[in-house]
Amino acid sequence: MKKSTLLLASLFIILQSCNNSGASNNRKISLRFDWTTNMSFFGDIVGMNDFAKSNNIEMKCLQAGEGVDPVKLIIAGSDQIGITTFDKLLAANEKGADLVTLGFINNASPTVFLTLQNEKFSKPTDFEGKSVGIMPGGSTEFVYRGFLKKTGVDLSKVKEIPAGFDLTGFINKIYDVKLAFIYVENVALDEQGVKYNMIEPRKFGVVFPGRVYFAKREFVEKNRELVQLFINTVIEGWTKSFKDPDNAAKELKAYDKSIDEKRERTSFNKGIPYFNGYNNQFLMVDESKLEEMVTLVKDVGLIKNVNYKNAVDLSFVKKYYRK
Repeated sequence: MKKSTLLLASLFIILQSCNNSGASNNRKISLRFDWTTNMSFFGDIVGMNDFAKSNNIEMKCLQAGEGVDPVKLIIAGSDQIGITTFDKLLAANEKGADLVTLGFINNASPTVFLTLQNEKFSKPTDFEGKSVGIMPGGSTEFVYRGFLKKTGVDLSKVKEIPAGFDLTGFINKIYDVKLAFIYVENVALDEQGVKYNMIEPRKFGVVFPGRVYFAKREFVEKNRELVQLFINTVIEGWTKSFKDPDNAAKELKAYDKSIDEKRERTSFNKGIPYFNGYNNQFLMVDESKLEEMVTLVKDVGLIKNVNYKNAVDLSFVKKYYRK
């Protein structure tokens, strides 16, 4: 081969490399959790350990916690894929983030409402005359506000009190209604022997989008094969976790020695209806209900419009199930 031809070929390869600089040049992918280790990451840990290698990717799971915002980290490019709630993703996009939902971890938000057992509390109107502990900006707040709005509760008859994660104020009757995750606070109350009543929004036809896997649109468009392999991995991880939750709890414990394996196994039992996907397809959501859900998010003031379709790409999940 002539030297001039070799030179031209080399220049072409260099140019191609520059043109593809935004794409991933390897099979490594990082997933940023939205909280510290718990059973809501069963599918991710099992996927990373048991399926990533067979899917030809190197997957890394990273914890978050108080003060760690997965949305900001993904926008900054620190991690490729993150977990957040759908409402927070839409709010970020309205500020110009351009994020894409790749799959719904929770086909419905696991937010529930609790009172102590001696309080009358079984239907929406039972909120009236009660005080509610609110964590402003928390993921449970918008579910609470949307639920009351859709079910016609008279807000003038509800008193709101600032509250944090701690259950002390609730147990000591500083306020009547606790906004909770069914697989977190419920388990803690059970452990303490505290009896309670519960309202689940989904049982009243009020279903909100829950936590999602998401990424920057630019990353998704430049790395579609890698994203598909990631989705395959976590779906397979969730599938195995549901078939063998005892193993999933063991793998979670191996990932984070500080967790209580038995407790997380109990939490999983409570969370099953919120993680098994729409029509028992992991990461799927009832698309026909999405606009109604997003309208409620808008109505409670978290977003300004319901133009959500550009922020959802379920093609990777659908491709997995077609396969």
